Amino acid sequence: MVHINCYLIDNMPNTVWIWEVTSLSLFSVAVQLKPVKHFVWSPSSHILAIATENSKIYILTLDDASVCDIPIDSKLNIQMSKCQWNVDGKSFIISEKVITFFLHQW
Repeated sequence: MVHINCYLIDNMPNTVWIWEVTSLSLFSVAVQLKPVKHFVWSPSSHILAIATENSKIYILTLDDASVCDIPIDSKLNIQMSKCQWNVDGKSFIISEKVITFFLHQW
């Protein structure tokens, strides 16, 4: 079983460093175009959700990566600030200063 954790370094705000904890080795690096505002692991699986300063949520697994484009008007200049998984790990919410979105995992 893989035990992983991730970190954000202050002087590299666009980069999430994902480490395999038991061997203390670098597992992956997720470099984003915009600064990362928040990231959180699913409570039930190795799925990482990353919110950045745009209207997209980035989903990473141990084998794959995808992007979820939030269907909003680009003129609103939405910047996601936090995401949180449901306790079952099958859905999550994303919040911005005034708007909250609910997403159900595929």
